[in-house]
Amino acid sequence: MRTPVYGLTGGIASGKSTVLELFDQLGIETRDTDQLARQVVDPGSPGAHALEQAIGSKYFVDGGLNRRLLRQEMYQSVSLKQKVESVVHPLVRAAVTAWIASDTNSPYRILCSPLLIETEQHQTLDGVIGLDRQRHQFPVSHFVFTASH
Repeated sequence: MRTPVYGLTGGIASGKSTVLELFDQLGIETRDTDQLARQVVDPGSPGAHALEQAIGSKYFVDGGLNRRLLRQEMYQSVSLKQKVESVVHPLVRAAVTAWIASDTNSPYRILCSPLLIETEQHQTLDGVIGLDRQRHQFPVSHFVFTASH
């Protein structure tokens, strides 16, 4: 039987990283798709090679991705953003799928993804935790989590 997986999502500065750390402290296995997105294009990886083929070597220095330049130009170019996403999103999705299929001793897992809904990752999960600090204006430290299964 598959271990339940719950998505964690929210806007910029909503407290996703802090809440994910709280789950880690409770011994709950977690993954962050932002970190996975960086890992799948690590220097020398097949993902980095595929991305360089898709967007050109202009964005790579000594085999590594120049994230600052890419980020700046992605805000100005929808087609560049689409090319990057067409390479990175499937790689992240494959990494998440492998993680979900792997064995764990955790009673459940938390997948943190700012684009959980937009990329339709939520459809395969057991539930979603949404964070919205702007609406509530209270510190993340006021959340209390209890883990039971």
